[in-house]
Amino acid sequence: MEVMLVFLTDDFTESMWCHQEVGFALGKGIPIISLKLGKIDPPGFISHVQALRGQIDEPLKAAKNLFLLIGKALHRQERLQEVLVTSFTASRNFSEAIDRFDRMKDRIEKLPPQQVERIIEAYRDNNQLHGSIYLANKAQRLLNFLEKTTGKKFERNGNVISEVMPLLDDDQIPF
Repeated sequence: MEVMLVFLTDDFTESMWCHQEVGFALGKGIPIISLKLGKIDPPGFISHVQALRGQIDEPLKAAKNLFLLIGKALHRQERLQEVLVTSFTASRNFSEAIDRFDRMKDRIEKLPPQQVERIIEAYRDNNQLHGSIYLANKAQRLLNFLEKTTGKKFERNGNVISEVMPLLDDDQIPF
């Protein structure tokens, strides 16, 4: 295992197996992420670890926050990010495009150039992306996401997204 996710329910401490599994992970140097689904705080060997709060009846809400923590614990944010970008670019219908975009937007803080290029190419080629009003309406969700995650300016013309190159001042033009 690369990371251990501990679900802290109210009966967690009653299980000797839970304690053994946590001890095994700690002994192997495996990062541990605790999700507090009950009233108890992390016990024993993981008492020093801050638990993420969640509710057992809202697993998707908790999973949203876990994604970022897992990426950081593994020092593999880019690998997990790649899953989100690939999923978004392969959207097969408008509903998937919306859901996958929102998931990507909520979890990605910085895009490397190759992922930006893949998103731009997919937007050009995938009619479920460039035909989505949600992505290209006045809110300009996709352009805003690209700008926020790259620090660059983008514009859209139909199904083509391109980077807006800043104008050079006269004193910056090489002669």
